[in-house]
Amino acid sequence: MCGVAAVVSLNNPELNVLPDLLRILLQMQNRGPDAAGFGIIGLVGKPNLQWKKSGSAKELFAPSEVGHILDKFSGSRPITIGHVRYATASERDADNAQPHHFGVGGQRFVVAANGDIPFCDSEQTKLTRIGYQFESNCDAEVIAKWLGHAWLNNGHNEEEAFQEVGKTLSGAFSLVAITPSKRLFIMRDPIGFRPLWYGLDKSAGLFYVASESAILQKITGSIPCEVLPGELIVVNPFTATEQIKKYRFANNRPQRFCLMEIYYFSRPDSFHSEKDLRTMHELRLNLGRQLGKEWKAGGYPEPELVCPVPNSGTASAQGFALECGVPYIEAIFKDRYAGRIFLDPAAERANRAFTNLSVIAGYVKGKKVAVTDDSIVRGEQSIDVARKLYAAGAEEVYWLITAPPYCYPCFFGINTPDPELLIAHQRSIEELQR
Repeated sequence: MCGVAAVVSLNNPELNVLPDLLRILLQMQNRGPDAAGFGIIGLVGKPNLQWKKSGSAKELFAPSEVGHILDKFSGSRPITIGHVRYATASERDADNAQPHHFGVGGQRFVVAANGDIPFCDSEQTKLTRIGYQFESNCDAEVIAKWLGHAWLNNGHNEEEAFQEVGKTLSGAFSLVAITPSKRLFIMRDPIGFRPLWYGLDKSAGLFYVASESAILQKITGSIPCEVLPGELIVVNPFTATEQIKKYRFANNRPQRFCLMEIYYFSRPDSFHSEKDLRTMHELRLNLGRQLGKEWKAGGYPEPELVCPVPNSGTASAQGFALECGVPYIEAIFKDRYAGRIFLDPAAERANRAFTNLSVIAGYVKGKKVAVTDDSIVRGEQSIDVARKLYAAGAEEVYWLITAPPYCYPCFFGINTPDPELLIAHQRSIEELQR
């Protein structure tokens, strides 16, 4: 699970749009704190470039740092792409940060992707056997190499290369790329696992792409458009006509949007899809209402208050409170500067779950407390919070989860490859409760 973005100046090929891109990346840190980077078109006669480092966008693009970056990449930069990374299938280091590239003869594809290629090792082996070398273990480099390979074999037709790779590569990939022709290519896999949106600020002449619709809506002042599953969009600022072209390379494939985007990852103000313009907050609140309906229908005890596990349980707690008519109280406090527990390496999670959340005892002492959260993945945080509530004097604790049991690994952008680490794996609901 990562975030990708792009900015193109359609009216002024002399403009440098890198500052606009960095602002988007700073607003998309919910999608990845491990690394950040960007790619830009090279100056006249120069190949396309990339810059990337380990660390959060907040750290890398801080006011003390961003001036140096903009000075280094000054000049005419009308196209730029960017990435924020949450490491899933490869190491958390600068080599695996994105974007990645394929280059030959001074011409270069620069690619940033969100998702995962589950057979990445096999794909890398195939490419190595035909002579390609790798600088990382990242699947985005595999995508870049396959794009370059297809481009070399088809007489340098970029549109055909992207569509060929899009149709044949198995996995989740919502991507942006700068090509040797110095155009922006946007592509989403035929299944549509991960979100991807685009929008246009007509007054500024700027075209935007981002994984979060809310960012584009805020920038452009209008509802953005969804990149459809199996769609390729090509943006060329250096032509007066047909600056934006669309291609469908895969139709009628079953769509499998990741539910964890709804429950957890996506910003609360982002939309679910172009066909369903409810925000994630609305969906999460409605899930809380449904929890309330099922709670009442099941004849369970009436809680005296409902509180969320911050921040992913907030909307569902609000919905439950509305449905059941019980007070909504934020009795669990989170250190807002400590980051997202789910994204931490396994060795760090348990300690951070213990130190990251605390309970305000005055709210829960002697009370029957309902707690809402989006999901239970490994169970470490849920167990710790329940213990803290009882230690603070709660009489009873009822645990309410909006997602169904998370039983199986995901290989398409979430770091859950080992089923034995999933607390619901091969356990019944009763066993999970115990």
